[in-house]
Amino acid sequence: MDEPLFWASHLLQCTNGVEEPLCAGFGVSEADLLQFFERVSDERQWPVLSVPLSAGHLLHVVYRNLPGEHGFDYLLHHPEWKATVPLATVEGCFRGPGLCWPELLAVAHTAAEAGSAPHLDPHTFLLLLPIMSDAELPSDADDVLAAMLTACGAAGETGALARILLEEQGCWGPQHWTLTPDGRISETRHTFRRRFAALGPEVVIDMIAMTEADARATVDTFRDIGGRLVVPSSGDVYQAYDVLRGRAAPVEPMPLTEDAALRSSLYPYDSDYDKILVERVVSSCPELPAAVLRLPMVYGPGDYQHRLRHYACRMRDGRSVIPMEAGMLGWRVTRGYVGDVAAAIAAAAGDPRAAGRTYNVGEATARTEAQWISAAAQFTGWSGEVRPVPATDLPEQLRSGLHLAQDLVVDTSAIRRELGFAEPTVDAEAVAATVEWELAAAAGLDLADEYAAEDAIL
Repeated sequence: MDEPLFWASHLLQCTNGVEEPLCAGFGVSEADLLQFFERVSDERQWPVLSVPLSAGHLLHVVYRNLPGEHGFDYLLHHPEWKATVPLATVEGCFRGPGLCWPELLAVAHTAAEAGSAPHLDPHTFLLLLPIMSDAELPSDADDVLAAMLTACGAAGETGALARILLEEQGCWGPQHWTLTPDGRISETRHTFRRRFAALGPEVVIDMIAMTEADARATVDTFRDIGGRLVVPSSGDVYQAYDVLRGRAAPVEPMPLTEDAALRSSLYPYDSDYDKILVERVVSSCPELPAAVLRLPMVYGPGDYQHRLRHYACRMRDGRSVIPMEAGMLGWRVTRGYVGDVAAAIAAAAGDPRAAGRTYNVGEATARTEAQWISAAAQFTGWSGEVRPVPATDLPEQLRSGLHLAQDLVVDTSAIRRELGFAEPTVDAEAVAATVEWELAAAAGLDLADEYAAEDAIL
């Protein structure tokens, strides 16, 4: 935290990713700044910085370095709590702001006292600045921030940088706060610190319930003020998913109805994530009846896993042969176009009959991987060959690592029968939109090494 590059990198959250003012303020080059940002965004390590608060509380700043979903989580915790409480999230699912200006000053003062310093702690101040938003700043705010920047190594015109940071105020911009008997609340739409009771929502849709703690926070918040709850889950709750990943046996029969066996083991990704626990929590509150939607493999514009990119790029680049693990060609999985999946969630939110029900979501007919490639080829005009190759002969990046005797096909008839749901998107249009987006997102991507590895085995 003594490196100017760290602060220039961290404060990119305040400028919405614009490097120039931070480079000028901290006297660093844009190349060095981007290289440092890549270093702290390494998926193999998640930096966690903790700030002491009063009465033993801590505020953790977590660099959430998930593949394709980098972001920053600001979490409150106390040793006696079973789980952390989210304060703000930057990148991914934006939620905030988390602090107003007086609260930022108070936290920085508490941290300074913990360190036996008689003033604001500059490290704490800048660490939490990205989640501060306040439309009613005092007249000396620029000077205070400039002093904090100087204390953390800014060597340029700190006054100018302070003005830019306080004018921008990150992704939320200046926001108003209301002082209530329970503390300050924000009327910003996406903040955790909002007075939900005043909304009296008929339906609550929780798109980010990934852990048991997430689900409990939602239920505890809305059990007395919300009408119904809609929670997207995942097809990874089924036992067949563990069989596919080689963690269980035997092969499960297809298709999977909503009553099919769930995984016998929890935490499939060695983290707190588990939709089985989410489902248990949201389904156990009669005051807030929940509709659970088990989503398929979602594709389309915005797919951070780029499920169609591999094929689309090779078709664009005129590769005559696409090598593929032999068992993959006939493997089947239920997919869903992002617009259609969103429509299914909206259907459950708009229909009271969904309360207390669990539905599989996805295309009515699950395609094999070969059929999936063929659909993309029809749009691109590609007429090459997909050549099956034994997994042992493939480079590491082309091996699935899956037990491909296990398909992952779900029966989606229940949501169609009970709610009258039908996909609004024509299949060919969904594939075309996805290919166009994938190719645009891959513009300038250097695939020379991948192609050379493939040529070596063909």
